[in-house]
Amino acid sequence: MTSDIVQYIHSTSINTVFPKEIHTNISNISKDLELARTKLFLNETNKLFNALKNHNHEKNGLKRSINTTITLLKQAQNIIDNAEEKIKDQHIHIQNLKKLTTTDELSALNNRHGLFREMQREAARMQRNEALDTLLIIIELDNGQSIKENNGLETHKAVIKLIAKILNSEARAMDVVSRLNCNEFVLMFPNTSIEEILIRAQQLTARLNKLSLIQNNQEININISVGLKSFGSNDIPEDIFPKESG
Repeated sequence: MTSDIVQYIHSTSINTVFPKEIHTNISNISKDLELARTKLFLNETNKLFNALKNHNHEKNGLKRSINTTITLLKQAQNIIDNAEEKIKDQHIHIQNLKKLTTTDELSALNNRHGLFREMQREAARMQRNEALDTLLIIIELDNGQSIKENNGLETHKAVIKLIAKILNSEARAMDVVSRLNCNEFVLMFPNTSIEEILIRAQQLTARLNKLSLIQNNQEININISVGLKSFGSNDIPEDIFPKESG
């Protein structure tokens, strides 16, 4: 009897404290919690995948940007290379044109190339006629650099023009008058004896050294020195007048 009562009480207590509905609710809550955890996991996983996807897009975009930049740099380099090649070609063309030009723009005399052309013609004439060597008179404006520095470029140009005018007035039709470089002039006298050339050199020296120029109310004296060089039929102009001359 007592055992039955205890058993009844125990059975009644369990049902009273934990009714069947509560067990069902707990089970449902557990399922809901599990679903929530699963949903949260899926949401976080989707966020992670989206982040990775965006990163890949950014990475691809950066890669495309770098590739575009490299392509533009290559194109720019090609443009620069082509421009440099054109400049080089133009420089060569200008140098070739200068070689074809035989007149000095400032003095209107033969320039270096014009002088060499005339010397080559004279050498050919001497070879045909078995003539003696030709003498060249070299005229140097000794204070040319000083005039340029102290009185200016325009004054120096005026002096050059004045000397060229005097030399042209002293030359015969067969003579060749040239401006070799900035302050140096050359006179070539074909078919002229050494005695006559020496006389003419002395006369030129005296006349040129008497010259002066009034510029900006200031008298500019001209200092000239004269020398002689021999030129034979087998001589090369570039050997007689090296590029660094003057």
